[in-house]
Amino acid sequence: MLKTKIFILLTGALLFIGCSDAPSPIGVDQLGNDLLKVRVLDSQTDTLPQTSASFRKISPLGASAFVLLGNALGVKSDMLLQFNLNFDETTVNALKNDGLTLSSARIVLKNVYAIGDSTQSFPVAMVNGYRITSSWDPLKVKADSLPNFDLSADILSAKPAPDSLYYFNVRNDIALQWMKNSYDTLNFKNDGILLRAESATPYLIGFQGFSATGENAPKIELTFKYTATNKDTTISFRTLSDAHVVHGGKPALQTDEIIVQSGTAIESRIYFDLAKLPKNVFINNAELILTADTTKQKIGNSALNGLLVSIFDDLTNDSTFTKNSLYNTNLYLSKGKYSGNLTTVMRQVYLSNKNLGFLITTSNAIEGLETIFLKGSNAPEALRPKLIITYSRLD
Repeated sequence: MLKTKIFILLTGALLFIGCSDAPSPIGVDQLGNDLLKVRVLDSQTDTLPQTSASFRKISPLGASAFVLLGNALGVKSDMLLQFNLNFDETTVNALKNDGLTLSSARIVLKNVYAIGDSTQSFPVAMVNGYRITSSWDPLKVKADSLPNFDLSADILSAKPAPDSLYYFNVRNDIALQWMKNSYDTLNFKNDGILLRAESATPYLIGFQGFSATGENAPKIELTFKYTATNKDTTISFRTLSDAHVVHGGKPALQTDEIIVQSGTAIESRIYFDLAKLPKNVFINNAELILTADTTKQKIGNSALNGLLVSIFDDLTNDSTFTKNSLYNTNLYLSKGKYSGNLTTVMRQVYLSNKNLGFLITTSNAIEGLETIFLKGSNAPEALRPKLIITYSRLD
């Protein structure tokens, strides 16, 4: 009876703790060391069987804070832009009656990110623009589900050297159709433009994407002259939609390696056999430690140099699964190892009796192209993923 009551108290304590990642003292101190025995399960010293694998799961990147362009580091990133053109009555009437002349249409972009050899200049002359010919949703477009676009002609008329901003001029005849689409969507189309680096670039460049404030967001500057007044006018419009898609496979790996990469959404799964973890225990603490090869990693933004550990609701194979959105934790790099507190995540695995392994991703899988190499389950024992579980068990 005493053991039953104690176990109920432990379960209640676990529910009270909720989703906090901090280890809780509830259990040992409150119930007394004479009633509980604290033990440690260490995947290394207790030789827990483990497996690991890396895979690509293609995801939409339209929610990213910035959009990538370039052809480097084994991948090619295309940018998709669509501008929200909206004119006053005077300009609409002038468009309808051919009462204005368009002088230039210039896309303006703010550089906020780079990954690769950014000591060199980005070759804007290598960038082509292609007319998108079908509608697209920035939150759904992916590398394997692009909208239609016309590759027969580069619709960029000028690609000047950048200063603090980057510029790409769109052919006037194309931009004029986008303008007329503001009042006639049947006869004039505005599905936007796809920018692509057709030749190799020394790095991938990231431009500020859509933002709620509009600060540094992609825009198009239209300069035109009204025929009636011979007056020059310049108006700029922000993007209605922007996204990027990253084409590329998984980098070559050594047999003892796994990898995670944002942008391409290369993820890894690590599985530990927990058969040695007894029933009817309370998990006081859990920690996951992963060894990194920092000589091979590629980081464009130090704020993105982290890992996220999640669990699965269901799993068909390594790249077909449903991720649990409630339970996850961060791992941070220190002295060549990523580590973090896994207590809440491990408690959920234990309570649900569903051990499908851990999903490892970059800390923000849709931002940039951060690439992190880790030692996997085939590495020498001292370098393998390590799980340490501290638990309390009734005598």
